[in-house]
Amino acid sequence: MRVYGHSGCAESGADVVCAAVSVLVQTLHIGLVDVLGQNPKREIDEENASIELHWDDADAEGTRVLSETIARALYETAQSYGSYVKYVEVSL
Repeated sequence: MRVYGHSGCAESGADVVCAAVSVLVQTLHIGLVDVLGQNPKREIDEENASIELHWDDADAEGTRVLSETIARALYETAQSYGSYVKYVEVSL
């Protein structure tokens, strides 16, 4: 999963759309690490406001449910705030 950029909905620190996306990505990371015991690779680029998460065992039920739930929440956020969030799903 890759999330990058700022939403531009409000100034940094007051942007609730950006905060919502950040919380969802953090929730995915917490779920993978603390709940499912995985060690996802996390790449953070603060200068470009980018975070990438890569995890193993994507077909395991818990991982699939967690990642699909977060992806769905990000999709719904983009539907509600389409002027500020773009959601693109890529299959590899």
